[in-house]
Amino acid sequence: MNKTTKLAMLASLLILASCSDSKHKKAFISGCQSSAPKSFCSCVYDGIERNFSKEELDAMDRTGVIPQKFNDVTAQVSISCLGK
Repeated sequence: MNKTTKLAMLASLLILASCSDSKHKKAFISGCQSSAPKSFCSCVYDGIERNFSKEELDAMDRTGVIPQKFNDVTAQVSISCLGK
């Protein structure tokens, strides 16, 4: 496999991974925007992404079970996003 093919495959994998993550982000921001500005919602989601893996977010989405850690992190991140 040549270098160009490897780079194209890597780019494809990154695009597929970002599509899945953007599903979570769109859903979160959509719900958040009912009571807050988009910039605040994006800031909070970015903080959530730093604290939870894609697999953890997928599991929450799939099961509907939101762990206390998620609520705690969201509260902490929200406070830090208020000042931005």
